[in-house]
Amino acid sequence: MRTLILLILSVSSISLFSNTLLSLDKFEYEKRMDFFNVPNVSIGIIKDKKILKLQSYGPGEVDVYQVSGFSKPIVSVAVFKLIEEGLLDLDTDVNEYLDDWKISVDAVTRYRKVTLRTLLSHTSGIHESQPMGFNKEFPTLDELLNKIHIRYYPGLKRRYSWSGFTIIQKVIEDITGESFVNYMEREILSPLGMSNSSYKVPNIKVLGHDLFGKEIDSGYKYYPELAALGLWSTAEDISKFIIEIEKILTSDYEGILSKASIENMLSYQKGGWGLGISLKFIGEDLIFRHTGFSSGYISYFIARPYRGDGLVILTNSDNAWKLIMEILHSIESYKKWGI
Repeated sequence: MRTLILLILSVSSISLFSNTLLSLDKFEYEKRMDFFNVPNVSIGIIKDKKILKLQSYGPGEVDVYQVSGFSKPIVSVAVFKLIEEGLLDLDTDVNEYLDDWKISVDAVTRYRKVTLRTLLSHTSGIHESQPMGFNKEFPTLDELLNKIHIRYYPGLKRRYSWSGFTIIQKVIEDITGESFVNYMEREILSPLGMSNSSYKVPNIKVLGHDLFGKEIDSGYKYYPELAALGLWSTAEDISKFIIEIEKILTSDYEGILSKASIENMLSYQKGGWGLGISLKFIGEDLIFRHTGFSSGYISYFIARPYRGDGLVILTNSDNAWKLIMEILHSIESYKKWGI
């Protein structure tokens, strides 16, 4: 599924950002939402490194969604912050940063070590299936870690990994001596002005729905793999994150990270990935992007930093991907993006 989505993005031509902004009116959007069984959609449009428009469709006043995979690039920022502080290194054996749990040393890992670079770029060699989430009882972080198996030689090939970020979650806790949730809120989310984002389940949130538009059991699934899937956020807050990356990369702006760190984070590794984020180049022009898939929710963001543009789309339905693609095609631009 993920491979198909990236293929679609690679061959599609979408257009963004004109004076008309949205070529479909509210009625047409909500009609398409009904067709695809998508109750709620929130959109953020970025132009010239500023939020140009925020728009929500559907019932209710709440716009906090489970954005799952969006967690990964934000965790990557946390890793680079700790690197800048001299506490971590991209290419050191990650076991050196882990206390009571470590990656087993065997025939695979004896000669090729798992590092933060391999974890962030999905080249750690972990073999797994997608986490399904929980309604009530859920495993501890240590129980999740104990299920991780390095099947392939690290660093050789990209295989998308949620568990790799669970290891990073453990690294952050061990190296800082505090909970992942508290560290991320104080050191990353708060400085970025992401005041409506959290790795805790919010009291007020948009509830998830299945393929047929039915609310899923309990309204959402809990993912203890917080660094991989645990973020709750809004289109506005994700837009703020994108703008921060764009400003640091393209100017002398002093933000949450140095320009060198952002350039490193957005450096091409393997299989279309940087460090914690998906990349695409159109000629020499860079695009960064990420999807978010969890039970009851699908989200997507994309940015072209050297043009200062970006788009965030959050939904609360398992059937929302085709709608997201329609939204991409319905938003006009000055020049088409060859994505």
